[in-house]
Amino acid sequence: MWKKIFRERELWLLIFLGILYFFQPLFRGETFFFRDLNNYFLPQKQLLTDFFQVRELPLWDPYLHGGQGYLTNIANAACYPLNLLYLFLPLLKAFTITIVGHVIGCAVCAYLCARTMGLLPVSSLIVGVIYGFCGYSLSLINLLNFLIAMPYLPLIFSCWHRYLVERQRKWFVLAVVFGGIQVLPGAPEVNVITLLLVGGWTFFYPYTQSKFRLSVALLMLGCGIIGMTAFQLLPSFEIVRQSIRGQRMEYGYVSPWSLPPQRLPEFILPNFFGYIDTMPVDDYYWGASISAEAPYIVSLYVGIVTVALVCIAGFDPHPHGVLSIRARRYLFITSIIALLCAFGRYWPFFETVYQHVPVLSIFRYPIKFLIAAIFPCALLAGYASERCFGKPTAAALTRIRSNSALLLMIGGAVALVAWAVIFENSNDVANWFQRWSFKQSGSEIMQNGLTHSFRHAAMMWAVFTLLCYARHIQYRRWQHWLLAGMILVDLLVAGRRMNPTAPEAFYAPPPIVSAIQREIGDGRLFQSPLPESVPILASTNHVMWRYHLNFEQLEPYSAAFFRIPVIFHLNLLLLAPRPLAELTEEIKPLPWPQRLPILSAGSVRLIITSEQIADHRVERLAEIPTRGEMPLYLYRNTAAAARVEFITSWKSVASFSEALALMKSSAFDPRKEVVLQKVVSEPLPEMSAANSHCAPASIRIFSENTHYAQYAITTDCSGYVVFSEPLYPGWHINVDGKAMPILRANYAFSAVSLQAGEHRIERYYRPDSLLFGGMISLFSCGVLLFGYKKIRNIPQINS
Repeated sequence: MWKKIFRERELWLLIFLGILYFFQPLFRGETFFFRDLNNYFLPQKQLLTDFFQVRELPLWDPYLHGGQGYLTNIANAACYPLNLLYLFLPLLKAFTITIVGHVIGCAVCAYLCARTMGLLPVSSLIVGVIYGFCGYSLSLINLLNFLIAMPYLPLIFSCWHRYLVERQRKWFVLAVVFGGIQVLPGAPEVNVITLLLVGGWTFFYPYTQSKFRLSVALLMLGCGIIGMTAFQLLPSFEIVRQSIRGQRMEYGYVSPWSLPPQRLPEFILPNFFGYIDTMPVDDYYWGASISAEAPYIVSLYVGIVTVALVCIAGFDPHPHGVLSIRARRYLFITSIIALLCAFGRYWPFFETVYQHVPVLSIFRYPIKFLIAAIFPCALLAGYASERCFGKPTAAALTRIRSNSALLLMIGGAVALVAWAVIFENSNDVANWFQRWSFKQSGSEIMQNGLTHSFRHAAMMWAVFTLLCYARHIQYRRWQHWLLAGMILVDLLVAGRRMNPTAPEAFYAPPPIVSAIQREIGDGRLFQSPLPESVPILASTNHVMWRYHLNFEQLEPYSAAFFRIPVIFHLNLLLLAPRPLAELTEEIKPLPWPQRLPILSAGSVRLIITSEQIADHRVERLAEIPTRGEMPLYLYRNTAAAARVEFITSWKSVASFSEALALMKSSAFDPRKEVVLQKVVSEPLPEMSAANSHCAPASIRIFSENTHYAQYAITTDCSGYVVFSEPLYPGWHINVDGKAMPILRANYAFSAVSLQAGEHRIERYYRPDSLLFGGMISLFSCGVLLFGYKKIRNIPQINS
């Protein structure tokens, strides 16, 4: 069937229009940069290309948080198959094609699923357009791991439906494979929603199998997906357990990104809350007055026509058709439940529910629940378009024929047009509406933006009403096509300012990078928190200058893009080791005399700050030129410890608080002493007079890469080899071929004891969870392959 579908002109038209929509980034040398794309995702893809170039396993990221797992961090999507693009294409081109390809992939996979369900090609075109180009889907571009996972939702739906209908085991295997691939981008919310949607669909669609057999099939689907991806899931669970995400997050952190009820009009009014591509953002995104936080999802727009079609399908009482009434009710109710869950903190009981329902912590932000509504709404809209505008049959929808329905639609169109005219020409009405909706008024930018929103919605509803009237008079094939074109134009016009692009030169190194790379050696960079609001000197009001300022200041993750290791910085994904994250928060309010010893323990050799540091341990190197009107300075920390130090003076403590108290002392010098938080079974003797006059140890590096190093250390005294690398699960240390316990040193770092003499030390990263997970994945793939070849049905579900 899919071979026939891939020859359909509607599918290729959908692909062509997607390419045309992204013409600028694909063919004009531009690329994406908005929010998390340059804050996190692009630096991590840069590191992946580095691994490819040196033919090294992508195990360890040496640039962020003083070092962290790369492959074991599922958010990096290191094992996602389409990362091969970065092996053959330049970084920015592969990055752009990945984004565009998955947006178009969402549309194509939704089209395939709709055709599998039995919808006509034009109806399936509508499904693909809505799923791929609605405001929520386009908003996921800057949340790249979610975008990458989204095409697989309708693809899994399609394979699962064909398996239950045709009972061919190949479709079961494909559902498991696509489910496994969907896990790899690191979007667990999408994985959970996909399985829940597929599970509900399985029991509400009129399949002929018994409920028991369907339950067994679903269980095997879930087990197959988890088993295939155990090599990624088990290490990721271990990393999460070691981070802040491993504990239930504070309600105050989760709740801000809930869906404000004031955003509901945004489903039918494009840019109702403003624009994010123009500075000053506070003026152009006026919706910020409703919520203290920037929008996690930039747009919710699906269009007034789409909403009408979804409602028609949801309330259609006719029991026949491509989708049964039970299936349609399931899709419609699922969308409503997703919307209600997205309100989050705006429900008075939400905090109590969050505290007692563990699964909510997976989603972090309530607005993510709307992911569960996108595909059901697209499928319902496609179904309704076919019922209303498809070829007439005896079961044609009577609702569109009735005069009362048409009169209601005409009345709605007149009301919308009248409101748009009044809002545009009456300042009193406009100010009243702005005060009522956004708690502010008098802004010409806001009034112009809202005028465009009302005008757009009124025009779309008026054209839709005329189309329905034409269909009421007489059926014509072009009417269905015109409806598809209307929805396409509606969504593409509404989404044109959601994902601004910039020339590829946007990512050119700023002047300070060469100075830092020249001075940093084997040390790290620390950036003191900078003021959030800084005036910008820019030639245009395009928002890219705001993000370019972040690049010039190397914040928050921009330094990693230029291969500069950083530490004590923004914990964007909350996956930094918990002690290091805690230490980062502890040093923020400290004065520089107390902050410097802790920075030195993390091998911070260079500091960027807007403050004047008056301390004999630092010296100013340069003033950093940026577009901001606030001066920034680059300092060298002369007291920074090396990445590997041999220390003969130590103090043992029993808690993190004791360790922090010692390290905050301005007299603490990590080059000469270490604070240990674990007492070894045979503790070394306390500091002696002989140790105090011990000659410096000789440390030689024989070989080193991102996840392995070999040292030769010669010392006359006993002591500790201290590594300014976070204590992280998966690291092992051998001394003269013997495994040694790794101790917690200086609150968040690591150390190993060493007796006097000459020793060979190996330090390597090999997480046991990765090996164990890999064995489970190989076993699961073997079982799946064996079952595909040897078993007649998986499971046998014949009724």
